[in-house]
Amino acid sequence: MSRVVLGGFVLVLLSGCGAHGDSPDAGRSRGNGEELTREDDASAAPPDVRTTQAATPIAVCAARPSQGAAPLDVLLDGSASVPANDDEIVRYEWRTTDGETLVGQKVRHRFEVAGRYAVTLTLTSASGRQSTASSPCVVDVV
Repeated sequence: MSRVVLGGFVLVLLSGCGAHGDSPDAGRSRGNGEELTREDDASAAPPDVRTTQAATPIAVCAARPSQGAAPLDVLLDGSASVPANDDEIVRYEWRTTDGETLVGQKVRHRFEVAGRYAVTLTLTSASGRQSTASSPCVVDVV
């Protein structure tokens, strides 16, 4: 089973599901002695897909540019974040390892000194649920 966030939904891909039966290519050789099976067949039907919305917001951060010479002006963008079950995101809070805290879906920050900086995005929904990006944005300033 795999989970993928797409368009505000968490897609749950269930392996082993989908169309069953013999592939028209089943039994065909790959040329190396192995048989091509239904799972190997690129024309096979995709697995069943079920959608559920997230129970907590899913924080997704982006930093543009993510590297450059000091001083570096960077746009921090949380617009790809996913709200929880019909619960809007009301706060985007950014914390940088150079000691700044910024608030907003898209914010600008200047990194004055060369170094590697981590930027963490935490979301708060209208119902008070919070989520922090699973990995911070990294900005390299030379």
